[in-house]
Amino acid sequence: MLPKYVKIINYLEEIILKGEIKPGEKIPSENELAAKFNTTRMTVRRALKELEARQIIKRVPGVGTFIYDSNILSNKKVGVIVHNRRIMYGIISALTMENMKYFVFDQTGDLNRERESLSQLLKYGIDGLIIEPYATSAANELLSRLIDEGFPVVFVDRTIPGNFSTPTILSDNYKGGFLIGKHMVQIHNVRKVLFVSHEDLSIISVRERYSGLSEALGYQPEIFKLPSLRADLINLVDYVKNKEIDAVFFCNDTIALRGICYFLKFGIKVPNDVKVFGYDDEPFSKITLPSITTIRQYLEKVGEEAVQTLISILKKERVEKIKRVDVELVIRESCGCK
Repeated sequence: MLPKYVKIINYLEEIILKGEIKPGEKIPSENELAAKFNTTRMTVRRALKELEARQIIKRVPGVGTFIYDSNILSNKKVGVIVHNRRIMYGIISALTMENMKYFVFDQTGDLNRERESLSQLLKYGIDGLIIEPYATSAANELLSRLIDEGFPVVFVDRTIPGNFSTPTILSDNYKGGFLIGKHMVQIHNVRKVLFVSHEDLSIISVRERYSGLSEALGYQPEIFKLPSLRADLINLVDYVKNKEIDAVFFCNDTIALRGICYFLKFGIKVPNDVKVFGYDDEPFSKITLPSITTIRQYLEKVGEEAVQTLISILKKERVEKIKRVDVELVIRESCGCK
């Protein structure tokens, strides 16, 4: 159970964040706060002293206590555990614009390292967390406990299977898959499509890309998983030859580039023999030969939206459980259009 002085601090922060009391306005008197929380003026003064030390309020003897800092968010500390550099850039830029303090750890997908990072962030006294969860995150009991206790947490790019409560910011991966499938059918009249990924459909971004592609094609294309790139890319070449595949949708541009290299190495011409589509619009995708038709993600925007969602949570405002950032089809040479 929280001490009463902490409850008073939380109450005053909440009404300030909600705009019920604006900068320069007077907060409730010590007597009013003491009556509201059924406590002593000494306890109220302890709360006010801490808020004054944090430059949230300013006490004027004989006059009253006023809101001092118009940006209470500047006193909030945010933990960030993210691997995607573009998402991380968006998060850091948005936090900097809000003048919020932050601590950043790289997300590697290693459960022990994720636990250690989160434990360290809690020692820093963070007020909220933005995390790019991996499949291993489901076994992170510390993260699960924070979520169960209502600690402000926002997911980016992925979710944890079975978690339907944590606000999540994603690219519109369903739309991305649909745009590629629609282009395949309407422009190139492809008959046989292969979906290639190094992750399975339990990952929401992969699943939504596949679902969107399937919807546009009117059927569920075959799936080829690449657990290890080198050996499996050779197997992919054989698969494409033997199955007479018309088009390959690689789940990201990095795999698409490697796939194109292997196709060319073993005599499969792109786009004449097989059309190739990527995802992410990585910088290299426009300078490869052939350049890669892909989906442009606005990942910096994903990071920025994650910060705004976290701020809304800190303000006790209602937020969307899943928010998707728009994507765009970028047509280049690998599909045969240019």
